[in-house]
Amino acid sequence: MNSLYPEISSIVHNKTLRERLLWVFLVVLPMLVLVWIFIKAAWLSDDAYITFRTIDNFLNGYGLRWNVAERVQSFTHPLWMGLVMIAVFFTREFYLTVTFLSLACSIMAIILVIWKISPGIWVSFLAIAILISSQAFVDYSTSGLENPLSFLLIAFFAILFFKREESLQSFGWLCFVAGLAVLNRMDMILLYLPALAWTAFSLHRKSKSTLRELAGMFILAFTPFILWEIFSLIYYGFPFPNTAYAKLSTEIPAEILRHKGRYYFSDSITHDYVTLPIIGLAIILSIYFRGSRSLTLAGGICLYLLYIIHIGGDFMSGRFFSVPFFVAVLIISQLPVRQWFAALLAIGAIGAGLLMPKPVLLYDMDDHALIWLKSGIMDERRFYYQCAGFLPVLNKSLEPDCKWVKEGKDMREENLVITQVIGFHGFYAGPSVHIVDTFGLTDPFLGRLPSDPRSRIGHFSRGMPAGYEATLRQKENLLEYPKHRKLFTVISTITRDPIFSVKRFKEIVKINVGMYDHLAVNPAVRPDIE
Repeated sequence: MNSLYPEISSIVHNKTLRERLLWVFLVVLPMLVLVWIFIKAAWLSDDAYITFRTIDNFLNGYGLRWNVAERVQSFTHPLWMGLVMIAVFFTREFYLTVTFLSLACSIMAIILVIWKISPGIWVSFLAIAILISSQAFVDYSTSGLENPLSFLLIAFFAILFFKREESLQSFGWLCFVAGLAVLNRMDMILLYLPALAWTAFSLHRKSKSTLRELAGMFILAFTPFILWEIFSLIYYGFPFPNTAYAKLSTEIPAEILRHKGRYYFSDSITHDYVTLPIIGLAIILSIYFRGSRSLTLAGGICLYLLYIIHIGGDFMSGRFFSVPFFVAVLIISQLPVRQWFAALLAIGAIGAGLLMPKPVLLYDMDDHALIWLKSGIMDERRFYYQCAGFLPVLNKSLEPDCKWVKEGKDMREENLVITQVIGFHGFYAGPSVHIVDTFGLTDPFLGRLPSDPRSRIGHFSRGMPAGYEATLRQKENLLEYPKHRKLFTVISTITRDPIFSVKRFKEIVKINVGMYDHLAVNPAVRPDIE
């Protein structure tokens, strides 16, 4: 694989004026524009503050938990959570720390594309032009979620993967980066799996590496993820985050979820003219050039797109497309395309970006109109920008300034609060308040009950089972339904009893093998708390 480094080096060392000007106008200036757009569009989401509450509790000595009273994994990104925790430990501040950490990861990922993957200036220009025009990519280059770290990890993976080195050691490094990506977010394994499988098969066929050697290297490289899973099972009692159980135990028919998933694609096509077309183009070009490595990454994209449909998409417009989109840019950046094709495609991407209903290149920060469909998909960045956008926050008090923050601060005098805006409310209410989340994302009991099938995607409402609020307030199991009482007793034993209790470990085994699934019945609900 050609690197951009020799070309950059030759430009620096007395290359022709024309080449220097090309470098400045096609790479340096577009990159500066992209960084400015990142800064202008930077924001933090309500969901990010769910993780922040856990980090804040840990740094204040309450343990790695969301509500102080119970051990619950409310975050989906252990690696990102750990990185943020380390940074905040030194800065003792969340908003600016996480914003700059997100920007650093996103910008570094792009630099790796143009420095180590792209074969020349025109392809680098193409990559920047595509990235700068995608609403999904720009929106989730910040947000406080794990996407920026996912971009950076897949960029490192691509550099190793496209080197075309075939050895057991290089396979180990690929697995290590993939393992970190999975630790960052578990469903990322779908993007990496075809490339890892192809590399393993190629090694087994050409270098005669045994399956035992390959499996051993895979397990060794995935050690950080395996160690986290062991910790999660011991500390939390479950191998997956609570959000996974809350979103997968809804009992909503698969046909309805697939319909919502297709709506998620429709939303992207309607409001973002670049992201999905570029993903499709990368898959087509991979087939056209017949590059086995590109095809495996394209295969990973296809697996992930099918997964998005299967789970019903998401309520954040474009979020789940941002990482596969970045993989598509990685694929295009290393293909042997001609200069004229790169120039035309770059111009086309910028043109499509300018024609979008809310152009990324022309963000109007005073326009916070919502993109809201009947399916419940929304432009989260526009919704929260006036409250938690980087530039508005810089002009105010260096923290989000909106009704949810004020409401959270007003909750500090309460012992228990029932709410659905759990991020801002939970973080600003502080550790002394027990927050009940009726979506079940942070509540281990509600998260295992079936949801209302009419719920908005990603917000699967459980309501409140009869007696649950009294149970939490009086610290006594007062649930009215026998199955609910039993399930709460089991959950309480797992999340509240001493970690190394023999009784607790017995319940952990039973619940994880499905022995208590029959207790998760439809609750009698009262109207949701607004």
